[in-house]
Amino acid sequence: MPLLIYGADLHDEAVELTIDNFVYLIDDTSWTEFMPAGVTKADFARFKRYYDPEVFSAAGRRIRQLARSADKFTIEERISRLTALFSTFRNPDKETVLTPWRVVNLHLSDSLGGYCFMDERFEHPLETPRHIVRSGVTDRVFSPRSTVLEINSKSGLYPLYAAYSIYRSRLDEEWCKRNAIAPDRAKALWEQTLKENIFVVCKTPMAVAITKRTLLRLPHGGSAREILPRSHSMPHPFRPKGPLRSPRRQRVLGT
Repeated sequence: MPLLIYGADLHDEAVELTIDNFVYLIDDTSWTEFMPAGVTKADFARFKRYYDPEVFSAAGRRIRQLARSADKFTIEERISRLTALFSTFRNPDKETVLTPWRVVNLHLSDSLGGYCFMDERFEHPLETPRHIVRSGVTDRVFSPRSTVLEINSKSGLYPLYAAYSIYRSRLDEEWCKRNAIAPDRAKALWEQTLKENIFVVCKTPMAVAITKRTLLRLPHGGSAREILPRSHSMPHPFRPKGPLRSPRRQRVLGT
């Protein structure tokens, strides 16, 4: 449930998320995807009386406040705070729903390189990510001229790793032109990376909301090029709007 609370799309953040309105904020497809197998909304309505409503509301308020407060910090600090929040979430019934940030870093840094937010033993998070280079791979995959497609995002952590690694490549290019980079310029480069380099496909509307929340600040200052719900009936679940320019190198992340 914490992941659903994190991604719940409340048009008015002043509206409190409660044990009573929680079910109505989650569409049926997302409920099936994220909740334990066999637990229907009707089942939840029957056993919700065993939850303390005040504790539920307080926990939900804290999750959303922590996510919102992360938006006030630098890109690196925001990533550290959001991923620390993710580390408190558990989904033992469906472990594939939420791949831990540690595993995301281990998987992608080992195969593709890029900027890793874990120490060399992958035991502790780093405040300053370390750059890992895989010869013949890293520079090609995480280039400002590449496009990365995540084919089944649920938490947004895999595209977050890819976006930051490409963002840093774009930042390095900017450093060659300028002596300093202002915070607003860094934010603009991040938004440019999401717009031009990161493509995401999601199976459910809630996965869309969670992924957007992970990648974007609120209110959304920019948007990923495509974050689309995926229908099982679609033979080609993802098509970007308009043709990609030929110089771009396309890479696919599968989770």
